[in-house]
Amino acid sequence: MYYKIFSEINNIPRPSHHEERIADYLCHFAESHGLTWRRDGENCTVIEKPATPGYEDHEPVVILNHCDMVCVAEQGRRFNALTDPIKQRAAFSKVITLYQEQLYWQIRKLLINHDDTADVLQNTFLKAW
Repeated sequence: MYYKIFSEINNIPRPSHHEERIADYLCHFAESHGLTWRRDGENCTVIEKPATPGYEDHEPVVILNHCDMVCVAEQGRRFNALTDPIKQRAAFSKVITLYQEQLYWQIRKLLINHDDTADVLQNTFLKAW
């Protein structure tokens, strides 16, 4: 399931200041999963998921991520960031490079322990692939 979502997202061109299509995707995703969402004029989208039963009185967890993609074409290749989808293998490598540390610290806030965090981070990337 995660790979399918990752693949769908990769097919949405979204350079900085042109995040309309990815915001549309996120809003549709939220609606199709029965989740509430809100979106501002800059296409910042917040999706809310209710707490797991028994955890309603706990602090909420917030995961924040940028929706734009800074696209850089390989030397000698043409790439239109407004229309061309992102190649999956190259994109996945970039995702790991760009977000590994940020995601590590988001997970670490929840788990505290380095080894558990590293395991969850690795599993997250494996499931995404």
